Amino acid sequence: MKKGRTAVVFRHEFKNYFKNKGFIGTLIVIFLFVTIMSSLPVIGGLFKSAFADKAKAMDVGVFIAHDSVKLDELSTYFEDINLIPYENIRSMRDDVGEEKLAGALAINGLEEIKIFKKSVNYTDYKDPILDSYGEFYKTKKFGELNLDEAKISKIMKLETINTEYDVLETKSIANFGIGYVMLIAVYMLTITFGSLVATSVAREKNDRTMELLITSTNATSLINGKVFAGALASISIFIAAGLGLLVSAFINRSFMSAEMMQEMLDIGESMNTMGENFSGLSLSVAGMNIALDIKMLVVYFVFALLTYFMYLYVCAALGAIVSRIEDVNASMTPVMLLIVASFLVSIFGLVNPDTGLLRIASFIPFTSGMSMFLRVGLTSVKFSEILISFVILLSTTLLLCFFSIKLYRRGTLMYGNTGLMNALGINKRKKNIKRKK
Repeated sequence: MKKGRTAVVFRHEFKNYFKNKGFIGTLIVIFLFVTIMSSLPVIGGLFKSAFADKAKAMDVGVFIAHDSVKLDELSTYFEDINLIPYENIRSMRDDVGEEKLAGALAINGLEEIKIFKKSVNYTDYKDPILDSYGEFYKTKKFGELNLDEAKISKIMKLETINTEYDVLETKSIANFGIGYVMLIAVYMLTITFGSLVATSVAREKNDRTMELLITSTNATSLINGKVFAGALASISIFIAAGLGLLVSAFINRSFMSAEMMQEMLDIGESMNTMGENFSGLSLSVAGMNIALDIKMLVVYFVFALLTYFMYLYVCAALGAIVSRIEDVNASMTPVMLLIVASFLVSIFGLVNPDTGLLRIASFIPFTSGMSMFLRVGLTSVKFSEILISFVILLSTTLLLCFFSIKLYRRGTLMYGNTGLMNALGINKRKKNIKRKK
């Protein structure tokens, strides 16, 4: 009788991951990507400081008709803009066309102006010339009406209202960013390692290695060893990303100026909106206090882990029912589409966490692994809803794992024109029925 040797299969498969050049290359790419992306603020700051001396104020021509405004008074409202006076509009307009000027302003009266530009891009949402003149215009009009500009500005910004919030359950702003990173992580791991597990099974079946393995162990030990090895190897992705963050932190600390460091600290303070009723963990990273929602993290790891194992078992079974490696992608297509659909629903839920679509997806076992933790982190969710979703996901995972093991056991020794019908033994039962008739 063949004994289960899950541990032996696990060690063998786990070592094979790190012998795979493609997998090592993936780890290196992830390390470099995280390092570079995490260092972008410092790199941008260095370029900004390097080109700061080369930057100069924008030259803008100005024509004032009938001395309607004072040029000296007008210039104080145009920051980083050099106002160059012109005697006539034609020559000023020609200089704009020849790109001698970044733009031009013709003032025929306090409330009548004309702006000249050579071209306007669709990304130009703000016009610095109009904005600067607008500040000048408001000040002049407030003065004519004997109004206090500072008081009016406070009223427009609602600063005169004494506002106090009493939020019963506070959610940290950091949950949005953390939820996005978590969502990307579970999506990438499921896609990557699901394909690797399926390909590994199909390769062993293609070169007849499976026949030798089955003689020394059973199919259950094989699929369990492969799935557990894939799950543990996926931790290396997080290690590579973590090393990238550590390296970038060292780079940032070495090259970051005092001004940039203060900006980062200000960002950290703005993210730290925990409030009095926040029941979580405050993590200090590079001097920034970031609020972590413990409930969100627990739900994430539980739901993501169950979903991850469910898809790995299904991918291993799909790899067993094909007879050629070339057919793996075709057999994996329905599962990949399901994963992508779950990801897209969750991405939509990041922007609209209260939508009914995300709520429904959090109870569907194939999508709840990417949806429920977002609802917990971004909105208020009853414990009963979390429990119901967990029971549904756990039951489905156990059922699919059992089904996948059975399918794997039947598909491992089937060669030729195999498929789901053959792996399930449906075609064989049909033939037996016909023979009896």
